[in-house]
Amino acid sequence: WPASPLLTTLTVGTGRFPGILYPYMADFYDLLGVSSSASADEIKKAYRQRARELHPDANPDDAEAEGKFKEVARAYQVLSDAKQRQRYDQFGEAGVGGGSGGGGG
Repeated sequence: WPASPLLTTLTVGTGRFPGILYPYMADFYDLLGVSSSASADEIKKAYRQRARELHPDANPDDAEAEGKFKEVARAYQVLSDAKQRQRYDQFGEAGVGGGSGGGGG
């Protein structure tokens, strides 16, 4: 069958959400390079390392690094808050307002 433009932006879920077809969004734990059982201190340490690597000042004129920097910051924002992390673990990014503007607290 012909390739659909929509399907090129979708991926089959793996890890915590296997077999589900959804728009590709990087897993917050993967972005920080930690496991889903990581402690708050491990998450903080990983965030600081990734933020230092991807910071726009360290990567001038690199739009991809800037985008990753923002994704890593969002991941840390969610995973460093116990209530948001619990919702993320249960529902994925949709549980913490994944782009819908919802998810309040």
